[in-house]
Amino acid sequence: MNSGVCVKGSTYNESEYDYYGIVEEILQLQYLGQDNHIFLFKCHWFDPNSIQNDATHGILELKHKSKLNTYEPFILAIQAQQVYYTSYPSSRNKEQNDC
Repeated sequence: MNSGVCVKGSTYNESEYDYYGIVEEILQLQYLGQDNHIFLFKCHWFDPNSIQNDATHGILELKHKSKLNTYEPFILAIQAQQVYYTSYPSSRNKEQNDC
């Protein structure tokens, strides 16, 4: 699981959340007329409360087993930004040092 999507979002209070997920399905909706269609992404969203921001290195750490509690899987494709997921190097070192 290397690539995914991010949707810039905000809530109705002081907090602002970006939502990160993995595309599970791509749907095309067609309407009557010429060139009347949109694309939707159905995604598995990670819980934004499980995301930690490492401002020093400019990376985010998230738990891949986390899941957003609400069922809101769909976004418009135009809302998505592509992101890349990789293993966090220090987590491997912590696991090896703990053994």
